[in-house]
This record gives sequence, structure tokens and C-alpha cells, in this order.
Amino acid sequence: MARPRISASVPESLNEDIEQLVEDDDAINSKAEAIRYLLERGFEAEDLETEITHLEARINELENMLGERDQVEEQVTELAQTIENQQQAPFFVQWWSWFKSRGDADEDADNGTE
Repeated sequence: MARPRISASVPESLNEDIEQLVEDDDAINSKAEAIRYLLERGFEAEDLETEITHLEARINELENMLGERDQVEEQVTELAQTIENQQQAPFFVQWWSWFKSRGDADEDADNGTE
């Protein structure tokens, strides 16, 4: 099956670029091949731009998730510190502290009356 033929006029500067590509690249032997090569590269570039856009969106999403995670970690740390500050000593430690302070108060009262 024959390839469809397309005829196009291009500006002189673009024509010079195409001729330069034919001269510089050993794999390209004609202007037609150079134009096909450039079209393929253009399609690849469009695909890459789309992929970059998707990756940038994913990066933004992950950055937002990381920010939310940092906030949760800060809240957990603050909560842990609050709990540590509010925790009461076990009953027997409290009782011993009370008993010891009661004994000190009795000694002070005894010393004051003597």
C-alpha cells in the first residue's frame, strides 16, 4: 500500500533547518525523512508534556499529603506531651508522698511545741 503524499510550503529558515538536519544526521537521507522524523519527535514531545503534567499533579498531591502528615505528627506529639504533663502518679506514690509530707508536718508541729 502506497503512503499518502503531502505537499507543503515552509519558510526559508525552516527549510534551512531541515537541510541542516539531513546533513548532520547520517540516519536521515532526505528532506521527507527529516520531516517525518520531526513530526514523530513532535508527537513524542506532546506525550512527554502530558506525562510531565500528570507527574507534577501527583507531586503536588504527595506534597499536600506530606504536609497533612506533618500536621498530624505535630498534633500527636503535642497530645503525647499533654498526656505526660497531666498523668498523675500511681496511688501508692501519691499515698507515700502524702504520708511523708504528713510526717514532716507532724515533726514541724512537734518541734514548734518544744
